[in-house]
Amino acid sequence: MIIRRPAIVAMLFSLLAVAGCTTTQPRYYLMSPVTPAETAPATQRLTLGVGPVQLADYLQRANLVTRTSSSRIHVATHDKWGATLDTHVSEILAEDLRLRLGLSGVQVYPWQPGVRIDIQVTAEITRFILDGDTVYLDARWLARGPGLDGVMEGSSRIAETSGPDYDEIVDAMSRATGRLADDIATALRRRSKQS
Repeated sequence: MIIRRPAIVAMLFSLLAVAGCTTTQPRYYLMSPVTPAETAPATQRLTLGVGPVQLADYLQRANLVTRTSSSRIHVATHDKWGATLDTHVSEILAEDLRLRLGLSGVQVYPWQPGVRIDIQVTAEITRFILDGDTVYLDARWLARGPGLDGVMEGSSRIAETSGPDYDEIVDAMSRATGRLADDIATALRRRSKQS
C-alpha cells in the first residue's frame, strides 16, 4: 500500500490537532483582600509589619492543594498560585489588617533596613485547604513591638463554605484570610483600649 505525501501531511496535522486539544495550559490564581463591613479611617500613625508567615510543609508548593480523604491530598496539575504562597498570604493579610485598623503604614516582611515597625504580626498556618465543601484555615499568631504593651498571642480556627471549582476555593480562602485579619484586629483594638 502506497501512502501519498499529502495524506501523510494531513495525518500529521490531525495528530498535532488532537495533541493540542489534550494539552492544558496552567491556570494561575491570586487571593483578594476582603473589605470589612466598616473600613476604619486612616488615622493610626503606627506602622504595622506583617510576617514572616510560615505555612505547613504540604502547602509550600506552586500548585493548589485540596484534601480528598482523611489521609490523602490532591495536588492540582494545572491550577497554580500566581505568587509564592507564604508571601502572598502575608500581602493579603497586611492589606486586610490595614483596612480593619485604619493604619497609614503597613510593611510586609522582609522590610527594608531602617524601617521602624511599631507592631509586628507573625503567623504560623497549620491548615489552609479545601476539605469536602469547606476551606479550613488554622493559624497561631503573635503580635509584639514597641506599639504594644507586651506580647499578644492568639489562635484562629476558621471555616468558609466553598464550591469545588478552584475559583470558588480561592475566593473562600480570601474570605478565610479576611476573618483571620478580623481576629487579629479585634485583639489589637482590645489591647489598645486597655492600655
